[in-house]
Amino acid sequence: MIQEYLKHIGKNRGYSRNTVECYERDLHEFVRYMRTERPDARWSTITANDLDAYVTAMADLGLASATIKRRVSAVRSIYTYMRGQHLVDMN
Repeated sequence: MIQEYLKHIGKNRGYSRNTVECYERDLHEFVRYMRTERPDARWSTITANDLDAYVTAMADLGLASATIKRRVSAVRSIYTYMRGQHLVDMN
């Protein structure tokens, strides 16, 4: 899913290569977190509570608020894409 999304934002949305690389890194970090916290989770089963827990975990690690906001933005953006593709019901 991530690779499809990255192709979409690179080709269809005109995002720069650097932006696409940052989104890729941020999304893979989110997936790593989810695999640790909820190994059975799928994109369609991740909840707002999961995202809140992810934000809390990043804050607990001392990440800068700009980094946290960027990572959350990447997750929101892929969900917007998936919703547009009718792959998930909620954003």
